[in-house]
Amino acid sequence: MAQVFKVHRPTCPATFPYSGETFTREDQTPDPEFYASPRFVHHIDDRCRLALQEYYAGVLPEPLPLSAENSSESKTRPRILDLCSSWTSHLPNSYAPPHTYVTGLGLSAPELAANPLLSRRVVHDLNVDPILPVEMTKLDVRTKAELESKDAPGHYEGTEAAYDAIICTVSVDYLVHPLEVFCELALVTREAGTAHMAFSDRCFPSKVIRRWLEVGPAERCEMVASYFWFAGTTGEKPCEPGVL
Repeated sequence: MAQVFKVHRPTCPATFPYSGETFTREDQTPDPEFYASPRFVHHIDDRCRLALQEYYAGVLPEPLPLSAENSSESKTRPRILDLCSSWTSHLPNSYAPPHTYVTGLGLSAPELAANPLLSRRVVHDLNVDPILPVEMTKLDVRTKAELESKDAPGHYEGTEAAYDAIICTVSVDYLVHPLEVFCELALVTREAGTAHMAFSDRCFPSKVIRRWLEVGPAERCEMVASYFWFAGTTGEKPCEPGVL
C-alpha cells in the first residue's frame, strides 16, 4: 500500500546533519558507465505513475492552450526543468510541446532523445559537476506570437531565473552533492516557483547514497527537506525554508 509523507517546515538542527560518508555509494564507478546502456523500462508501477501525473497536474503551471499559442496574445509557455530526466517525465500528455517548454537534464542521451515531452535535452553528470551548464540558465522560450509582437516581454531571454517549476522523479536519492545541486535549483527558479522531489522505495541499491538505504520513508523525507533548508549554505546557517 502506498504511503504519503508530508514534511512542512521541519525542525532542522543548526548545522547540516549529514557527513560526507552519508553520500558515499557501494558502486563508486562513474555513473555514465552504469547508465551506458539505455533502460527503457518504468521504475515505478502503473498506480504510482498515474498518481504522479495527477499530482503534477495539480501543482505545476497549466500548459498553454493551443489557441493561445497561435493567437496574438503575449502569453508564455510554462518552463519546467525535469532534473535527472530519462525517456519519460511522468507528466500528463497535456504538457507536451508546444504547450510547455520542458528541459530534461540526464545521463543518457538515447533516453532523453526518446522522451516526447522534452523541448530541450541536456546530458550532464551532476555527481561529477553539480553546477548546471550555463546554457540551461539562459533560455529563450517565448512563443511565436511573442517573438512577432513588438509589445511582448523579452525578459525571458538571458535570464538566470529560467524555470517556473522543477521536478525530480525517483532520482534525488542518487545525488552525492545535494546541497550544491539544490543551490543551483534556487538560482534558476523564478520567484514563487516551486520544486517537487518524488521518490519511492525502489532503486538501484549500489548507486543510491548510503544513508538512504539505512533509514525508512519518514527520515528520507526529512533528508530531502534538509536539502531545501540548507541549500546554498556551508551548513552553518540555514536558508529560509519553503518554496524555492
